[in-house]
Amino acid sequence: MKFFAKYQQVIGEINWYAFLAFLAVLPYSHSLSRPIWMVWLVSWLLECRFIARPAAFTDPAERRKLLPFVGLAVWFIWGAASVLWAENLHDAQGALMRNFDLFFLLFPALWGLNGRYNWQTCLKVFVASCLISVFVYLFAHYWVMNHLHAVNRYHKFYFSFDWLHLTDFTLNLKHRLQYTTLLSLCFPSVILLAKENVAALGRVRTFVFAALAFAVLLLAVHWTGSREGLIDTFAVLSTAAVLALPASKRLWGMVAVVALAALAACAALKFHPRFNEVPLKEYFRITDDPIRPSVEPRYAIWHTALEHPEEYSLHGVGVGQCSDYLLKKYENYGWIMFITRRYHSHNQYLCTWIELGFAAMLFFLLIWISVPFAFQGRARYFAIFFTEILMLDMCTDNMLSGIEGIFFTAAGLLILLVISPSRPASPVQQPAVAPSASSRPASAQG
Repeated sequence: MKFFAKYQQVIGEINWYAFLAFLAVLPYSHSLSRPIWMVWLVSWLLECRFIARPAAFTDPAERRKLLPFVGLAVWFIWGAASVLWAENLHDAQGALMRNFDLFFLLFPALWGLNGRYNWQTCLKVFVASCLISVFVYLFAHYWVMNHLHAVNRYHKFYFSFDWLHLTDFTLNLKHRLQYTTLLSLCFPSVILLAKENVAALGRVRTFVFAALAFAVLLLAVHWTGSREGLIDTFAVLSTAAVLALPASKRLWGMVAVVALAALAACAALKFHPRFNEVPLKEYFRITDDPIRPSVEPRYAIWHTALEHPEEYSLHGVGVGQCSDYLLKKYENYGWIMFITRRYHSHNQYLCTWIELGFAAMLFFLLIWISVPFAFQGRARYFAIFFTEILMLDMCTDNMLSGIEGIFFTAAGLLILLVISPSRPASPVQQPAVAPSASSRPASAQG
């Protein structure tokens, strides 16, 4: 029907532009991302793509791509079942509402996205937005310090010879860990775009574009002062260098990367102000100080959480209950700062272990290990970096316990679906209309 086709076209355009807008605002506050994400989600449902038969039901190649998405759906259902023994139902409900965004991705994985989706456009918007955000944040900090005089240890502004800390919340817009996670994902995005456009732009212009983008991204990661961001960047660039080598030389490349990582770690501990604040041995010492029991709070948190794993290893304490479980431990030790700030586990694997049990943690780990194996071609190339960044950041933060990490993960998985070359745009079956007598061939009208 003409009305159905026109309706589908309009909603499809809204869905496509909503996704581009979502990628464009990712470097900024999640208060911008949330309404745009809801527009994308609702518009995908209104496209009625689910009335067609999923290609994964008949195509084994498409079925393999469902592995991480089915895994996330099972993880969500596992968490929903744990509500039965959760003590704080409010926190459990909040955790499930956040994780529902990842559960919903199973449906676009099954029924696909409309034909307007283009992976190059997606990556161009994402990279351009991240590059622009660097200058937006630099200008914002320059204005703050010159007009509001908000100068302290985390608001130093020097273009060289010092480190710019974009604060823990970057002017209440973005946490520096979440921000550098996005910046790290820009590196493989730039590489993919350069490879695809080198014939059209020429080698010189492509190299200049990539070099300038890399320079801005490296300076931005450097200026934030995020240790996780520096580690992510080193891992991404090292992996890109190894993958660029012939297959026969990649083993030696990995050996060189390990050696370089050891040297970089020694240099950071010696010269980097975010690593050499105290001797290394001081990081792994817990004192009787009720305000700051350890130099690195994460170590005290992990030490406390792992004291009695038998309390949660079987089925966990329930989804969304990790912070409450740790709060009781902090109260036992009298750690005032940890209690007032309600420190979470700062480790997504440990959080999953505490909330859902050891088996769920192993299953959760397998979900992300399966991501690169679920895709082929350039999609696998992007998946390697996306998974690497996400799994590294999960070691030091609860990436999927906050909406910022949820949005980063959802954006990365959807980009993988768009990049995947063997996935056609799933057509929506329109209602069949019987041809009229006037439209039949003359021989048929007889």
